[in-house]
Amino acid sequence: MNLQDFWNETLSQLSTEMDDSEFSFVFSGLQFESGAGNRITLSVPSAFFRDQLKGKYLGVLENKLDELTGQKIEFAFSVRKPEAPKAKPTPAPAPVAETKIKTAKRSHPQLNPDYTLENYVVGKNNEFAYSCAVSISKDPGSTYNPFFLYGGVGLGKTHLIQALGNAIHKNGEKAVVTYVPAESFVNEFLTSIQNKTQNAFKNKYRNVDVLLIDDIHDFQNKKETQE
Repeated sequence: MNLQDFWNETLSQLSTEMDDSEFSFVFSGLQFESGAGNRITLSVPSAFFRDQLKGKYLGVLENKLDELTGQKIEFAFSVRKPEAPKAKPTPAPAPVAETKIKTAKRSHPQLNPDYTLENYVVGKNNEFAYSCAVSISKDPGSTYNPFFLYGGVGLGKTHLIQALGNAIHKNGEKAVVTYVPAESFVNEFLTSIQNKTQNAFKNKYRNVDVLLIDDIHDFQNKKETQE
């Protein structure tokens, strides 16, 4: 086998040895670029991702490749640029009145239309989160599920989560996207208990395709709400 075959076998074995969510989170962002001699080059979505991978999982990869190949395998990493969502073809000209009606229908009632992936400011501290969001917007549910954003106040978490919701809403005509602040979710839950409408509450949130919860730290110490 060549090095790519050994790499594929490494992933196959690790997928059975690791938790599914951990394996998906770590290795779904890796792409095999080349293999020559005793070196494998992988592309990663960001420098942050690369540093986290090297710090926690590089030893695991090296040991597994050593075991499979019988020789010391080295790794090199290249950082690929985040992919911007592909622009949709410009629609044919339509009457102004009709265009306004369509725009109103396409706007999500719970999301700020000004929050988009296109105007999100990407920097070193958030490039990995942005890259994940772009990946999710193209194929919701297949990777980074759940997607958890963590960071200080004013760093753009709400912008990014709403931008992700807008992208999915725009790309998937039938996708049911629900955005709710955690405090509102808690209040709805408590009201459903008081009014004995828990089933309606459960059905509301279980029958969505994408659930976006902002300020999820408000769930701490609220065991019943978490469940």
